[in-house]
Order: sequence, then structure tokens, then C-alpha cells
Amino acid sequence: MELLATTIRGLESIAIEEIEDLRGEKACFEHEGMVRLSGREEDVFKLNYLSKTLHRVLILLSSFKVRSLEDVYRRCKEIDFSCYLNSSQKFAVRAKRTGAHGFTSMDLESEIGQAIVDSFQEEGSRIEVDLENPDVYIRSELRGEEVWVAIDTTGGESLHKRGYRSYEHPAPLKPTIAHCLVRLSEWEEDETLLDPMCGSGTICIEAWHWKNEVPNWFRDDYAFWRLPFLDREKFRDLKEKYDSRARSRSLPVRGCDVSEKHVRGAKRNITSAGADIQISTSNATEVSLDANKIVTNPPYGIRIGSKRKVKNLYEDFASNLADYQWDRAVILTGRPDYMPKEGLEERIDFHYGNLPSSILIF
Repeated sequence: MELLATTIRGLESIAIEEIEDLRGEKACFEHEGMVRLSGREEDVFKLNYLSKTLHRVLILLSSFKVRSLEDVYRRCKEIDFSCYLNSSQKFAVRAKRTGAHGFTSMDLESEIGQAIVDSFQEEGSRIEVDLENPDVYIRSELRGEEVWVAIDTTGGESLHKRGYRSYEHPAPLKPTIAHCLVRLSEWEEDETLLDPMCGSGTICIEAWHWKNEVPNWFRDDYAFWRLPFLDREKFRDLKEKYDSRARSRSLPVRGCDVSEKHVRGAKRNITSAGADIQISTSNATEVSLDANKIVTNPPYGIRIGSKRKVKNLYEDFASNLADYQWDRAVILTGRPDYMPKEGLEERIDFHYGNLPSSILIF
């Protein structure tokens, strides 16, 4: 089967690296925010349960070129949806477009949905649509004239919703991005990793989970449970196998933040995540940065704090960084111009939601 997996736009290469680590075979870049791979049933389960960089895992049903909604309907009627869902289930279509078209994303959803309903009716059965709480999600994207249609094996909530957050930072960092930052730091488990502006602790938790091989066991509502063509017993076997590999070793991961409120929140999240991480209240501009790897996400100065305060913070933090011998620093920021260019090895630009962002690697 052909699989599509969504990830962070601009960081697809990291998702491709992780997929190869997990399954021993490479994926390839499909388009911005998506990778593609030829996979097996086991890969559907493995990527949903183990991946830390992916948002959704989709089984590709068809891809084709269209010029009109009529083309969409006609090509979708050619898909045998009865192989993937049954008439007792309710479904919803989620679609989006990139490019100029004479119709909306909702029109696209409606046309695909109608094709599915009509396909079942022609076979003498009836299938219902439920836009609020469907059993099965059909997802589609139209880019120019190219459209793909797929069945979602992940579900309503993206895989970045880890399920361990009991405290929500006002400007939370997506765990998938946090994991990418840790990977870019090239951190090894015998090295110290420090996040001196840890907020709610996401970077530290993702680092600890990664090296302790903790799967995504904080959620059990995967959509593949409701897909009758998949052998759920295989997932139970896979889950048992990887659950037994998870460890709770103490690792040299530390975090600190200037806000006592965020430190308390980070400790709550760490407990909820089952991790063992030291968090303290300290100012990143003054605290010791004696660590092998520094991985952090300073304030952008857009959602929180004034630009002047944020610029001063960056300058003072950079000055503090210069006083210590560390091996590698990875900094996610919306203000790359506030950091010095000296020592910069790589800059990765991408969009975090609607915010232009950069990962700076020193």
C-alpha cells in the first residue's frame, strides 16, 4: 500500500530520517508538509504508535488530475470505497486546496462525499455522513490540478497531541517541532541537554521520551481501530513489543525558566509524561549553560512580551552563551536577526503556523 504522512512544513527531511530509523526503508518528499512511502499494514501501526515527527498517517486510495468538480466526482466514483469502510459506519470528508480554482474546499468535500454515498447506493446499501463525530475520515488535497484521496488512520486529533500536557503554556511549542529540535542537536544519551527557556517542558520531555524509547501510549483513539480491512491484532502484538522496550532511565536532561508559574507547570507535565527531568527556576541570561547540547525556544515577541524586551533578552542570552563551552546549540526563533551570526552553522526557515520561524544551529 502507498502511505502519505503529514509533518511540519519545511522539516520534511527530519521526518524522512525518522521514518528510515523506524522501518529501515526511506520515505520520499511528496510536497510541502507531506512525505510518501510504500508500506505495509505494520507500518501504519508503527508510524502512528512510534513516530515523534508525524502528524497523520494516511493510506492513499487514489491520485489523479482534475480540471473541474465533475472530474473529481467521476474519478472518486472509480474508487471502491466498500473495500475500506462499511455501510454501518459514518464518514466525513476533510479537504483543502492550494492554487486558483472556481470552487471552494467545501465544494471539494461535498463532491467527494457525494461520490462515496452514490457508490454505496449503487451497490444497494446506504452510508451516512457525520461531520462532527465520524467513524472514518476521508482526506483529500488539491494542488493545482493534482488531487489525492486517502483514508486517515490517525483520527480526529493529530499525533502532535501527545496527551501528556496537564499544563498549557500561553505560547505552547508543538511536541513534533520539539522532537525535531532535539534531533538537530545530535544529542546522545550520555551527553547533557539543557533547555534554559523551557516553558512547559516540551523539549525536555520529548528528548527524554526519545532516548527512553517511549511510544505514543498516552492515546488510544487511533482511527485504525475502526478500519475493518486492517488486522487490529497485529497492532496489539506490535504495541506489546514496543511497550516492553520503553524505559525510565535517568538521563542528563535539564530545563529551567525564569517564570515560577511555567516551572510549576513543566513539573506537572513531566509527572504526567512519566519522565524524570530536573527543572528549576533560573534566568537564561544568568544561569550556567554548562552542557553539551543547548536546545531552546526563546519568546518570539509576538504573542508574549514587547519587542524591546525580547531583543534585550536575546542579546543577554547570546552573551551568556559565549561564556560557556558547549558542543551544539539549536535555537528556534521568530527573531533570527536578534541572534549573532558568529558561529552559525545552519539556518532552517519554515512557518510555524502562520509565524515565519527559523531554526538556528550553532
